[in-house]
Amino acid sequence: MRIGIDIRPLLEPYPSGIVLYTMELVRHLVEVDTENEYLLFYNAFQKNYRLLELKKIFEKQHVHIMPFSLPNKIFNSAQIFFGFPAIDTMIGGVDVFFAPNWGFMSVSRKCRFVVTAHDLATRLYPQFLSLKGKLWHACIRPKHFFQRADHIIAVSYHTKKDLITEYQIPEAKISVIYSGADHLKITHEALQDGKSLVEDGIQKKYKLPKHYVLMFGAEHPRKNFEAVCEAFQRLQHTASITKLYPNLTLVVIGKLPQKYKHSIPWVQCIGYIPEQDKYSLYRRAHILMYPSYYEGFGFPPLEAALAGTPAIVSCVSALPEVMDRSAVYVQPYHVAHIHNALELLLTNGEMRNTLITRGRRLAKQFTWQDTAQKTRNILEYAYRH
Repeated sequence: MRIGIDIRPLLEPYPSGIVLYTMELVRHLVEVDTENEYLLFYNAFQKNYRLLELKKIFEKQHVHIMPFSLPNKIFNSAQIFFGFPAIDTMIGGVDVFFAPNWGFMSVSRKCRFVVTAHDLATRLYPQFLSLKGKLWHACIRPKHFFQRADHIIAVSYHTKKDLITEYQIPEAKISVIYSGADHLKITHEALQDGKSLVEDGIQKKYKLPKHYVLMFGAEHPRKNFEAVCEAFQRLQHTASITKLYPNLTLVVIGKLPQKYKHSIPWVQCIGYIPEQDKYSLYRRAHILMYPSYYEGFGFPPLEAALAGTPAIVSCVSALPEVMDRSAVYVQPYHVAHIHNALELLLTNGEMRNTLITRGRRLAKQFTWQDTAQKTRNILEYAYRH
């Protein structure tokens, strides 16, 4: 069987859950399946350093990267308005084409089409989109996109439910396959043997304070940075916390929202980080904050669990499904809930240790090898049906 995969998400300039999912799934998929031939579709008008890197990662006899250099605006416009050219035809014809994320693409009717649905945030929370984001969403026409697919992989049962409710997708057409989380452990173990030595290096590299709480994706409104910021400000006036954790800091990975670009004494933004630094950043943190308004899966809480750091997460969307009894849950709309959870987890050592033990046990169940094997089964099922 010839399988085509859209690896364009790997060209994104900044790390994200979609980039991580695409990289780890495709990497493990071509490892567990050496019987089928894989053709990886790649398009970049300008030279991109990632192509050489990807060729090394996917250098296998049964894997072929199919690079194109078409101007993205012209290519995407042709996909939107004319449904041409069909990507499966561009790469020489395949039996099944797999899209790890939805986007601008057309596939010929003779080719079976499988796509992964991560979440329906753009549909359910349009107020968090920019004008450009709303236009992008309208052009892709996600309802039509998912209805066109022969089969859909949902990363959680919550996402599956949203697909059925919002886009009227038949339940039988959707399979739930959880993502892996062991990439963090693999990266960490591959790089070093002495944990303390590396973690000291990370502390110096980012000028980290002794006591900090970690947060990802603050620039995205649905990550709820504003509420976290307000809760953290209240924490600065909580005597029990200031005594136990002097100069406690909120360390943000990524960017800050525009309105918070001015200096806040207890917030430190360290920008985007390479994957290999994640483990040590988690390990040194007291807590991971993840009280999002909506998540289709959510990698950071599981990554933190693997590193032995407890998380505070929202009690909505897919987070309770994924984290089970291994996190502290809060109402994302209530600052008081978030503040109380922070204070509780910073002062209750017994609860903290319980969550760490549960979290490590839980996170080990999410492996990319399992995700890849189940994805392979779906691709073969789509081909035969």
